Amino acid sequence: MEKSLSSGGKEILIKTWNVESLRSHLLPMDDEAVRQVPISFVHQPDFWAWHYEKSGIFSVRSAYKMMIEIKHRRTAWLEHSAEGSNGEDREKEWKKLWGVCVPSKLRIFAWRLARASLPTSQEWARRQMATSSVCSLCNAATDSWRYSLLDCNMAKSVWSLHNDDVILPLYGDETDYPKLWLMSLCRTLNQQDFVEVLVTLWAIRWAGRERFMKGSFRAQLGFAKNVAPRRVPSVSSSIPKWIPPPAGLHKINVDAAVAKGLPKGAIATVCLNENGLYIGASAVVFDGLSDPEILESHACDEAISLVVDISAQRIKIASDCLNVIKEINGEKQFGPHAMIIRGIATRRRICISLCWLFM
Repeated sequence: MEKSLSSGGKEILIKTWNVESLRSHLLPMDDEAVRQVPISFVHQPDFWAWHYEKSGIFSVRSAYKMMIEIKHRRTAWLEHSAEGSNGEDREKEWKKLWGVCVPSKLRIFAWRLARASLPTSQEWARRQMATSSVCSLCNAATDSWRYSLLDCNMAKSVWSLHNDDVILPLYGDETDYPKLWLMSLCRTLNQQDFVEVLVTLWAIRWAGRERFMKGSFRAQLGFAKNVAPRRVPSVSSSIPKWIPPPAGLHKINVDAAVAKGLPKGAIATVCLNENGLYIGASAVVFDGLSDPEILESHACDEAISLVVDISAQRIKIASDCLNVIKEINGEKQFGPHAMIIRGIATRRRICISLCWLFM
C-alpha cells in the first residue's frame, strides 16, 4: 500500500503493508510475521537467503548449529524439560549474561556453570574420570555444582557476609538446572548485586576450592564482597557532542526506536550543515515492525528521501547500527533487511557524494 507521510516538510509516498487487509485475511501470528518483512522503496527481484543466519549466507557450520538447536528443542519437549523451547528467549538470556560487566574469565566461568560443566566430583564421576562423587573437601556424599557453590560449609561462610537481598534469591530457587538458576538470578537481581554474586561464585570455586584442594590456598574469600562494586563502571554524565561534517557537506543523523510492550517502531532523520544549522528532518512510525536492525535500515532509506527533499548533493549519513552500515558499504546483502539495503544502493546514485558512517 502507498501511504502519504510528511518527510522534510514535503508529502511523500512510502511503501508499507496494508494492515487492515492482513488482519482480515491472516491469523494473528501470520499477520505479525508478515509485517516484520521489510518493503523497499525500489522494486527488487527475489533472491535465495539462508534463514538461520542474519547475514543470509549459508555455511556448513550454520547448518550444524541449526540441527543441534532443533535436537535440543525436541529433546526438551519430549522430556518436558523446564528449560522450555523458546529459542528467542534463550538467546536474549544469553546476551544479557554475556553483557554483564565482568572480566572475560568470569563470563567463561558463568558459561561453564550454565552448561553444567564445572569440574565437580559429580561431573568427573559422570564422565568416568573419577570413581566417586564424594566431595574431596568435606567428604559430603555428592559434590554437585549446587553443593560446591552454595551448600558446602566453606561456601556458606562466604555467603554469610552478604545481605538478605542477595541470599534469598540464591537459596530460594532450588532447581537442579544451573542455567535456569543463573538466568533467574540475572533477572531478579540488579546489575551490581548480580556482578557481586558472580564474582563470589567464581571466588568460591576457583580462588577457594580449587586452590585449597591443590594446597595453594592463600587468600581469605571475604575479598569477593569488596571486589564486585569496583567491577561496575560509573556511568558518565557527559553528553556526546555532535561531530560536524567537512566544509561544503551536509550531515544526516538517523536513528530508530522500538515501542516498549507494543509491536511498533519509529525512525527519525535530522540534517544539519557544517555549521550545525538545521536543514530538514523526518519521522515515520511503523506499525507491527519491531526489529531494531530492520528499523535502522528503514531510517537509512528515509535519509535518502530526505536528501531528495532538501536537494542536497554532498552528504554524510551517520547511524549507530554497525551491521546496517557494513551491509550498505559491502557487497553481500542477503540478510533480513537486504531488500532495503539493495534499494538504498540503487537510490544513492542521485547524490554526487554520499558517505555512510558508523557513530
